[in-house]
Amino acid sequence: MWLTENLATMIICVILAAVVTLVIISMVGRKKKGRSSCNCAGCPMSGSCHHGK
Repeated sequence: MWLTENLATMIICVILAAVVTLVIISMVGRKKKGRSSCNCAGCPMSGSCHHGK
């Protein structure tokens, strides 16, 4: 009874957890490749954070 009453809420929570997990995996992968999560072109500190490149 409780399970059927809250099924929609549980499905939404599972979908949101999957999206958050995919975003975190993507961010970690980009970090390991040496990329940032955003474009450095508009950053005023772009010349000081990537010295070796």
